[in-house]
This record gives sequence, structure tokens and C-alpha cells, in this order.
Amino acid sequence: MKTTIAKLILPILALGLQALLFSGCASGFTRSPMTKDATAFKPSAASPIAEVNIELTPSVKEKLKDSLKFDRDNLRKTIELALSNKLLFDSGKKASNPTLHITVTHVRVRNTFNAVMWGAMSGNDAIEGEVVVEDRAGAVMDRFAVKASYALGGWAGGQDSMRMGWLYEAFAKEVVRAFTDEPKKD
Repeated sequence: MKTTIAKLILPILALGLQALLFSGCASGFTRSPMTKDATAFKPSAASPIAEVNIELTPSVKEKLKDSLKFDRDNLRKTIELALSNKLLFDSGKKASNPTLHITVTHVRVRNTFNAVMWGAMSGNDAIEGEVVVEDRAGAVMDRFAVKASYALGGWAGGQDSMRMGWLYEAFAKEVVRAFTDEPKKD
């Protein structure tokens, strides 16, 4: 009887562990009430976004003043690349095309030890931001919020560059998805 119970418990624990591992990452976007009923801006190859600006709220700046892990320029470059891959970005059209303004409202980056040793039990790494598209005159064309989080850890999943790279990419994919209405792919 004991061996039968042991044979059942081990697979159940293994499945539970796998479920925990695959539930550690999330991302998404939420449309502003201003644009839910209106037609949202849709950049295209003919009318691409010309510039991506990223700002940090004062509280995020204060929180990150001693952090070397979050890199605003890497986030911007990742978003520009994701938009470029879909032909939605062209920096050569700054004189006439819209600008994408992102205000990072929340950043949490775990220290490496906690991410490696405790994984999801140490919480998650996260980036949240408000995205506003403005035409050259400053009129708001679209507005939405983006969130991305990563809670995995261990020797492979706990490395700073891997975690932050995943966050930047997940955030960028959600920005693109907000413009293209593509279904979410994990």
C-alpha cells in the first residue's frame, strides 16, 4: 500500500511543480476607457511610428537610482525592434509621423540571489507602463497600459540578463499586440 501511495504522490508533485514553473510569467495590455469605444490608432508601413520615448515616474527613478539591472535604453531598443519587425516603426519619418511615449510606472527587479535560490517564491520581476501615441501636434491618438512580469528563477532562469531580456521582450510584444490585434502567443 505504501508503494502505491508513493507512486501516486511523485507524479502529482511533478505535475504541480511543472504548473508552478510555467505560471511564473505574464504580460498583457489594457485599453484606456478613452479608446475602448473609439477606433484605436493602427500604425502601418505607410504610417509608422517615428519615435519611441521612455520616461520614468519620479517614484520609479527614486527606486532605480542604485540599480544597474533596469536599462531604459534597452527597453526602448527592444520596442523599436519589435515595431520594426512588423513594419510599424521608421525613425526616418520624425517630421510627420506619430511618437510613442511610454511612462514606466512600476519596476521591480529581484536581486540575483533571491531569483536564483527562491525563484517564484521571492516574488516577480515586473515592468508596467502607460503608453500614449501622439501626432506631431501633440494630440493623443491612442492610450493603453502594458504590464509584464517574470517570476521564474533557478540557475538558468535567475540570471539578470535573461530575466530583464524576457521582460523587455514581453513588454514590447504587448505594445505590438495592442496595435495589431494579434492573438496572444506565449
